[in-house]
Amino acid sequence: MPAKIRSLKELLALQPPVTKYLIEPEILSVGGSMVIYGEAETWKSWLTIDMAFALAHGKNWLVFPTKKSRVLIIQSEQTEFMYRDRILSWTASHNTWTPESEVFFRSEVDFKLDLPLSWGLLRGELELLRPDVMVLDNLRRCISGAISEDSVKRITDLIARSQSHFNTAWVIVHHTRKEKEDGEDKGPQEMAGSAVLRDWADTILKSVPYLRGSSSDVIDLVFQKNRNSVKMRPPDLRVTALRAGPTFTII
Repeated sequence: MPAKIRSLKELLALQPPVTKYLIEPEILSVGGSMVIYGEAETWKSWLTIDMAFALAHGKNWLVFPTKKSRVLIIQSEQTEFMYRDRILSWTASHNTWTPESEVFFRSEVDFKLDLPLSWGLLRGELELLRPDVMVLDNLRRCISGAISEDSVKRITDLIARSQSHFNTAWVIVHHTRKEKEDGEDKGPQEMAGSAVLRDWADTILKSVPYLRGSSSDVIDLVFQKNRNSVKMRPPDLRVTALRAGPTFTII
């Protein structure tokens, strides 16, 4: 929908929607954007699955309240049958779901979001499904060429169109540029395509292993950006991932 020029009086007279945020406190807004990133084996995909089911039922995600939402996960890391096993593992360990849960899945290991045909097909599916939240897992696998500032910008520009047209919030799963050698934390600059993602995302959450150099089941979840934070900044968390499921426990 094209933007409309408004007078000061018209702007102040606008009635905001009843629901502004799908995840509180001010973490994911309606039509907003979020990046969850980190090194390999830091539970990013599982965290977004956990988030998707929490949103589908309006339950807390970790400690954060959510609003009931329809969620579509696009995943390009595993074949559909392998991903089915992952979802079966999650549902077997949680009783906060039903077969009617409004979580939907699109699995395609060669899905490239920046190709016109792929985007056209996805746009048609968005038109039919009208999800409140889109989860893209993961960004690197959905880019047709080498990852760069330009290739990431093509993706975020396409996403911005869907945010404007469908008022859909997007959550992107992403990886660090490379493993750190000096131990220095460079913040969001560690993301590949970091400059574009830093500007695009309302919220950036990093998953960090508690014990460096290990595939520890204890991770720190660190909010590196929260553009919409007015009331309060979301708290960073230390979480244990219990592998059966998995389930996440706050330490």
